[in-house]
Amino acid sequence: MLEILRHAAGQDDTPITVVTGLRSSVENRWRDAAKAAGKRADLEDIRAIDPDLVERESLLLGSALRQVVEGLPEGGRALVVGHSPTTEAAVLGLAGLVVPPLDKGKAVLLVEDGGDYQVEPLD
Repeated sequence: MLEILRHAAGQDDTPITVVTGLRSSVENRWRDAAKAAGKRADLEDIRAIDPDLVERESLLLGSALRQVVEGLPEGGRALVVGHSPTTEAAVLGLAGLVVPPLDKGKAVLLVEDGGDYQVEPLD
């Protein structure tokens, strides 16, 4: 999938880097908590079911996302592809903001400015 996106953007020479820290080691726990929280549940709904999961995973995933951001050159960009709700948890851990669940093909723009982060939806 990433190769297709890269090619569609005309960036065939741009490397693809797998960041294992952005993958949760407790995917089944996420799935169970999200299912218990109900369809279209956001992180706050999941936190009500399993607060420890959201707290710990947001810190871990946010730290991995911070490493991606810190590894970018000035003015650089990264495309992080993942699954809800762990993508939202990474944003929460990094920026301290809860973003709504991201549907397939939806994204947020994360902008770092002097250690501060802004999050904007992309359509």
